[in-house]
Amino acid sequence: MGLVRILGLALVSALIQLDRVAAWEAQCASFTLPSSVGNSATLIAASYYPAGALVNVTSSGGAVTSNSLPAFCRVQLLVNTGTRNMTNTEVWLPDAWDGRFLAVGNGGWSGGMVYSDLAYSGLVNGHASMSTDGGHTSSSLDGTWGLNNPEAIVDYAYLSVHISVVVAKEVVSAYYGATAGFKSYWLGCSTGGRQGDLHEGNRLMSVQRYPDDFDGVVVGSPANWISHLQAWSIHFNLLVSPQNSTSWISAATWALIHQEVLNQCDALDGVIDGLLNDPRRCFFRPETLACRPGQDATTCLSAAQINAVRLVFSDYYETSQTYIFGRLEPGGELAYETGLLGANPVEINTDYFKDMVVNDSNWDYTTLNYSTIQLADQIDTYRLDAVNPDIQTYVAAPHNGKVIHYVSWADQLISPGNSLYYYEQMTAFMNLNTNLNVDDYYRLFTVPGMQHCAGGDGPNGFGGEGQSAAGMPPLQPDALHDVLRGMIAWVEQGAAPNYFIATKYVNNTASGGVQMTRPLCKFPTEIVYNGYGDTNNAGSFYCA
Repeated sequence: MGLVRILGLALVSALIQLDRVAAWEAQCASFTLPSSVGNSATLIAASYYPAGALVNVTSSGGAVTSNSLPAFCRVQLLVNTGTRNMTNTEVWLPDAWDGRFLAVGNGGWSGGMVYSDLAYSGLVNGHASMSTDGGHTSSSLDGTWGLNNPEAIVDYAYLSVHISVVVAKEVVSAYYGATAGFKSYWLGCSTGGRQGDLHEGNRLMSVQRYPDDFDGVVVGSPANWISHLQAWSIHFNLLVSPQNSTSWISAATWALIHQEVLNQCDALDGVIDGLLNDPRRCFFRPETLACRPGQDATTCLSAAQINAVRLVFSDYYETSQTYIFGRLEPGGELAYETGLLGANPVEINTDYFKDMVVNDSNWDYTTLNYSTIQLADQIDTYRLDAVNPDIQTYVAAPHNGKVIHYVSWADQLISPGNSLYYYEQMTAFMNLNTNLNVDDYYRLFTVPGMQHCAGGDGPNGFGGEGQSAAGMPPLQPDALHDVLRGMIAWVEQGAAPNYFIATKYVNNTASGGVQMTRPLCKFPTEIVYNGYGDTNNAGSFYCA
């Protein structure tokens, strides 16, 4: 009887589950846009994927090929921003919804749905999730869509994300019958960090221009000062290029420099582990690698190369000591030649000036000068810059919005100093003009050894955008190991994070096993070794 009863209960449970699946499938198949959306969007399709069904979707923003995702309804929309009816947006609605909404950011100039984060940051965690193509189709490097097309730039700068968020929330409410307000979050890095940014730019913009869009935003290494970032990127490339110049530094030579950086600075934080916990403490002397008479030139540096290294490790100032951007930090050299310091500038940087500033596809990047940067500043290309330090509309009552901002010290594409510079500018403004405590709404975390958004030699799995999709998920699905869950805990429970525990996997993939864990400390506190514990264990470090 016992076995029969167990089998009977199992059968009943299976039948109930089948009924639930059938109900969700019918809900998806019959879904129509609510009247509240008005003319803001057109429904293209609503497609149901049962649990374990093959999901095979791709775009320039990211691909998913998996048969292990939970059941969901994929809603495809064409969103009308008011300038052009051309923004493709998708909302993924899990059967097992946790009552939260998540929007994810794009990278570079990418005009494509970020399917990877819809799946691995949103769907698998139970969040109803949204992504948009920004109003155009392109790779992350290609900005030619912006040439003489101001409407497209406006859409990409802020309108496509904002209008899509408004529409997506209506979709979520209608699909689940959610009449009460649900919490909304943003997760982005690089351009997705700027989109999540807090000012007039896009999502570091949405919190000021559209404070009701999100309750909490998680932004990584934001490309928020576009006009200066792109100029800095070209300027830095010109420090070492072309390849036949005396200042050219190959990948092999950067590896040589990296080893000397470690020789001089690795031990400064008390642990010799190939990481600089705070590279600002490293006053690197490249002249120690100067070529001796008769020495093999591949094992040392020429005078021109020494000068180039000094400039790479220096902030960029222009005419009348005008600050443009920060430096590349010691410790990230292994990625410099494949980042900004290759044989030619990265297309994303030159396309900005060609297609969004001077409107000349033949513009010669070697002519970049202060007047070109001033032009970009003056026109503030259709609000692409997101540098306004005034975020009180977002963080003050009644909204009480929260921001978690992280930056990687070994970033090869955006100076870590950019994040610190914005944080300091914002802190000064808010302290001068409000009685709010910055720590109550904005916290910055620094990541040793991580390259741009993910990868590198340091701990780089903590739930940031793109990390889980790239095989570097948080070690545990909790607020201590996952930055998005940390934001949720802060917004919904008032538990503000002081540090996170990040994971470095062998070969930067979870299948390789854990190589090390380490805390990520709230700026300006730093990682401190206790002097006796296992240096591969986060428990041997504290923040002070």
